[in-house]
Amino acid sequence: MLIPRSPIAELIEAGFAPWFEATPPVRVLDLCTGSGCIGIATALTLPTCAVDLVDISPEALAVAKANIVRHDVGRRVRAVASDLFDASPGRPTT
Repeated sequence: MLIPRSPIAELIEAGFAPWFEATPPVRVLDLCTGSGCIGIATALTLPTCAVDLVDISPEALAVAKANIVRHDVGRRVRAVASDLFDASPGRPTT
């Protein structure tokens, strides 16, 4: 359970059905991640998916990194310092 309760929690608990019933995404971006709880829960629900946790706050990223370790998802989840999309991994360049 995510606390405070997020409407996204129900989507995660349902495995994002009906959107990803057949083929889950390869990669997910949790923008403005804070503690990383939504992105990490997504990684735990979609075990073949890579997740980028992005936040501008060093304090938030420190908590997110601790949660990555706590939930043992470091092989697929990474915390990235970025002001929204500025340094987001995989961002298209023009």
